[in-house]
Amino acid sequence: MREAKKYKLGAFLEAGGNKVFFVNGVLSILNKENIRIDMLVGSSSAAPILLAYLLHQNTDALQLFAAKLDHNKRNFYLVHRPHFPHNKIYKDSVSYLVREYQSKKTDGHFIIFGAQMRPNLSVLEGWLATLFLIVRYGLGINLLGMFRRLFKVHEMRITERDTLGSVEMTNFILGSSTIYPFINLHRMRGSLILEGALLDMPYDEMLSGCEKKIVIHTKRGITQIVKDTLHIYADQAIPNDVLDYTGGARVIWLHRLGETVMRQNLVLLKNFIEPASVQGESLDRQNP
Repeated sequence: MREAKKYKLGAFLEAGGNKVFFVNGVLSILNKENIRIDMLVGSSSAAPILLAYLLHQNTDALQLFAAKLDHNKRNFYLVHRPHFPHNKIYKDSVSYLVREYQSKKTDGHFIIFGAQMRPNLSVLEGWLATLFLIVRYGLGINLLGMFRRLFKVHEMRITERDTLGSVEMTNFILGSSTIYPFINLHRMRGSLILEGALLDMPYDEMLSGCEKKIVIHTKRGITQIVKDTLHIYADQAIPNDVLDYTGGARVIWLHRLGETVMRQNLVLLKNFIEPASVQGESLDRQNP
């Protein structure tokens, strides 16, 4: 007997630093078109974008983050680490969205993932996690399974059902985005929370309770439907400069790219959610 699906439409949001503003642009069009996603899944920088969608504030989130970047004229990376602005810029934006989310009633369900481990040697664990992520996503060598076994890394998640204070929720989201030392280490309930990309998160398992699925990717590809999943890709290459915090122009461009791609594929999306034949029957009932 097949298990009944709990949600009609689910979406898995890829992240990748500032590249997530492509996802933000896609979601802003869904909001404008009143297309509701019943279950949103993400980690890392996708987490605040997820909240922005529930709040109908994707454009506001873009403007907030871009304005903060425009006020930052220096980006020293590792050479002058004390001046690296990521912690303040990102934390201010995330904490604002968390406060907004907790102060308003929103519809929709979500899961935000983070990697959880014991904080035995937190700084060393943070450095090694970053190294393994660079090897995986920079060199294409996937040793994350070994890292999870060595450091007993487990999945930790929060959902809309969790009763978290704004500080605790902000810390979890910041933790699930941690690329140490660019983002400070964060702890929650006695655990060290690190970048969600350390986990094995196949989208089909994450959205197994959904009848239909959308995956919003942060790379170039062909937007298409494969079985019960609509894969949305950028139609041009997205630069991998995830640590560029010297101005807002790039994230605005990424957002607009997401909006353009989604507008071009609205008919495909609407037919995917509700086939044209079903839409026609609905119109016939409304206009007998």
